Amino acid sequence: MHKARLLAGLMLFVLGSAASAVEPTFTDRETAAKAAALGQSCTGLNFYWEIGDANGNFRSGNGPAGTQYSKVKATQSGYIASAGKWLYGAYVLEKTGGVLDQNADKPFLNFTSPYHALRGCYGKTVGACGADNNNPPTPGDLGKFYYESGHMQAHAAQDATGLIGIKTLKAAQLGPVIANTLHIANLKYGGPVLAGDAQLDTVNYASFLRQILNGTLKMKDALGTAAVCASDDEGYGVNLKRYCGVDGLNVALYSPPQRNADLNAGNPDTSPEWPADGERWQYSVGHWVEKDGTFSSGGAFGYYPWIDKSKQWYGILARYEFGNLLAYQKSIVCGRAIRNAWLLATPGAAP
Repeated sequence: MHKARLLAGLMLFVLGSAASAVEPTFTDRETAAKAAALGQSCTGLNFYWEIGDANGNFRSGNGPAGTQYSKVKATQSGYIASAGKWLYGAYVLEKTGGVLDQNADKPFLNFTSPYHALRGCYGKTVGACGADNNNPPTPGDLGKFYYESGHMQAHAAQDATGLIGIKTLKAAQLGPVIANTLHIANLKYGGPVLAGDAQLDTVNYASFLRQILNGTLKMKDALGTAAVCASDDEGYGVNLKRYCGVDGLNVALYSPPQRNADLNAGNPDTSPEWPADGERWQYSVGHWVEKDGTFSSGGAFGYYPWIDKSKQWYGILARYEFGNLLAYQKSIVCGRAIRNAWLLATPGAAP
């Protein structure tokens, strides 16, 4: 009898372990993600979302506002703002064979170069836009993170050997050259600024992310590399928090994910709009590394692409809210909710 009970208990343990190891299906994940897209974190936003894997399998949907008004579509092209930084980082990696020089490349791609004072560039070539007279350096800022477009512009402008190959191009010529290298289509630039003037649809941005996941692009091995602390001071007086450096010494001069004092009234410690306050983020080769390890490159107008830390899933929350400086914050709040629902979906929960 005792032996029979032991065997029965063992069987229950094995069966229970097998059940707990069941992976959610795409349908399970889709159901959870759609519920999150209609939830409180995404209230009032008009967007298209998509999550998929390296093999081209994906699920998608629209947000709550999109069920009542005009829906954002995967084929809709728009300014993706800072989401274009990831494209340039990947382009450089392809041109350099995946090897970045410690001095000539990395500081310009993780935003620790002294170039962050970019002026107006419309009508200029890439090189003229990033030249010292239009993008003057601040030598004392070398090695300190400063989130601005000037770094990438200076990188392309100082291409003495011609390896990067876009220095002489104007905006109309820029898109096809970068798109061809990244094996995507429909990439355009409204101006020659590599870090902020890109226009692209989600069909092709998703293709870009899939190529990272499947290793077609060298960015897969570069995700999270050459990363620097990208969180700056927050708070005031006794509430001051420092996230970078050693022994409390700060090395991030400007970092939008933490610095929202200029966007929101009052003490940033108590501002409700941005939950990333207090999180330590890093910046890698044209992309963020968020606190939970997610790789992302959110744009000012609300376009939010990401790859999860396991490099199994990519995701995009696509929307275009021009004129709202908080658009990217809202998209990341909503995008995180959808991502977490997808990743943590309960097996068998879908009908």
